[in-house]
Amino acid sequence: MSVSPPEPNPDHAWKTLALMNEWIRHSDAKAGVTLAFTGVMATMTFNLTKDFTHRATAFDSLVVIACLLLIITGALCGWTLTPRVKDKDADRDAINRLFFASIDRNYRGKRQEYSEVLHTLTSDPVELTKDLADQIHVNARIATVKAAAAKWAIRCALAAGAAIAALTLVIGTTNS
Repeated sequence: MSVSPPEPNPDHAWKTLALMNEWIRHSDAKAGVTLAFTGVMATMTFNLTKDFTHRATAFDSLVVIACLLLIITGALCGWTLTPRVKDKDADRDAINRLFFASIDRNYRGKRQEYSEVLHTLTSDPVELTKDLADQIHVNARIATVKAAAAKWAIRCALAAGAAIAALTLVIGTTNS
């Protein structure tokens, strides 16, 4: 007697999708905090340098380094916070019945038709789990890209902070 494979459990897939969404939110939160910190550091850099008159190579170099790092940090935060609405791995003709952009693109103005599609989908655990798996796969890629960008944004922000600290020391020693 052969044992048949267990039926898919959509509840487990929903929990996995929720976990992926949490990872995306964590990266977005880190990028938001880093972006705010970057704004504070940019303001501090401006205030430190605007009236400084004893220009030297060390001063100019540190200002350029700090500004470049702040710009890179801001760009990485922006990249992290940018919504992703395209699944580059998906078949162009495939309809993801759980992804908002695909629903909008394929069922715009067809609310009743989508309602029937969703009813059919949620009535079939195998199909629902397949669609959830597709969405989990997409969200895993999004979470990975966002986490990598947030990681580098944080690293650049820390490096910018170090450059600003060194700039403060140069200004302090020059003024004393």
